[in-house]
Amino acid sequence: MEDEKYSYRFSKRDEEELKNLKDKYIAREKTPLEQVREIESEVNKEASIPSFPFGIIGSIILGLGMCFTMVWTRFFALGIIIGLVGIAILAVNYPLYLRRLQNLRKAQADKVAKIVSCQP
Repeated sequence: MEDEKYSYRFSKRDEEELKNLKDKYIAREKTPLEQVREIESEVNKEASIPSFPFGIIGSIILGLGMCFTMVWTRFFALGIIIGLVGIAILAVNYPLYLRRLQNLRKAQADKVAKIVSCQP
């Protein structure tokens, strides 16, 4: 009885899942492609951070203008002005996002070029 050993073999799918889990927990050096993707992700997130509040504020102002025109009809003209201010904020938001994204990419260009130039 003591000579018997228990052995278990994982299926191919389970082996792949175990390998993926092991890769998550064991630190390894990132490939250049992974490094560049990480930089790109950080740049996109950082560029979108100020865009969200501007979009939310512009939408609220536009909605307030709509309320002024449809609910409080005696403030119709004021509602149109407020709504146009909201539309202007929303219209300017995307170009500001693109400009910030472009500036952040320029700031990270040297870092990306250095990573890419190390490749044969």
